[in-house]
Amino acid sequence: MSQSQSSPTPTSPTAWALGTSTSFFREPDRQALQAALESGITHLEVVISAAAPDPTLKQPLVNWGRELGMVVHSVHLPFNWEWDISEPDPDARRRIVKKHQEILEQTAAWGPKAAIIHPSYEPIAPELRSERLKACRDGLVALGEAAARLGVRLCVECLPRTCLGNSSAEIKALVDGIDSIAVCCDVNHLLRETPQAFIRAVGERIEAVHISDYDGQDEKHWPPGRGVIDWDEVISALAEAGFPGPFMFEVASRFKEEPVHPRVLGDWWRGKMAQRTENAAS
Repeated sequence: MSQSQSSPTPTSPTAWALGTSTSFFREPDRQALQAALESGITHLEVVISAAAPDPTLKQPLVNWGRELGMVVHSVHLPFNWEWDISEPDPDARRRIVKKHQEILEQTAAWGPKAAIIHPSYEPIAPELRSERLKACRDGLVALGEAAARLGVRLCVECLPRTCLGNSSAEIKALVDGIDSIAVCCDVNHLLRETPQAFIRAVGERIEAVHISDYDGQDEKHWPPGRGVIDWDEVISALAEAGFPGPFMFEVASRFKEEPVHPRVLGDWWRGKMAQRTENAAS
């Protein structure tokens, strides 16, 4: 956002829908989706894995969700070296972008508003980082335009460790000047700065989130409240940035060997909203 542009209009967290990545479900069936819906989770992010990148394999899950009245809000595109849009070789990168585009075309009937993409795989050697960043931008431009033609917003996700996009500065460098793409803030991936600092730096470019907790040392995908994240600060920063929702959980299905039921996520959110309302009134 330039200095001449106005600040984003803040949003109300109480208006955000709740969602979950389909990676949460150990056994993704209609019963599992029903339990999520009963816990207040209405939106889904359908994960297309690199190991099984055929979207038709996810069609039964999408159908169950639709029958229950759930919304397919986003698609998570595959990630590994074979899907890495930071591939320096132009011909290889074009083939990778085309594979991602085919996934977008095959999932367009589900009506997703967003598609999440990793800016790289890892490890990325320090001496190759600059070259990889430039290649990634080229890939994002091409894929962002292809996604926009399908009515889908491409969101590049912040990543941990040596991956590209491991800080607000690097994410901003990747998206600056590319109007066709937005940012997905995975608060569990931020190892160089706090999630709230990242959100306040990137601001209204954030149009998607992945929500889970961690120990601040590496990604964990714990249920919120089980780690070190200051959730009041994160929620406030997102609201100030004009984030529209949904508040998309990306939580592992087990926490310290115990299964995580979706009501844990819904109850935590409702408790957090009640606490914020009480604090605002006092």
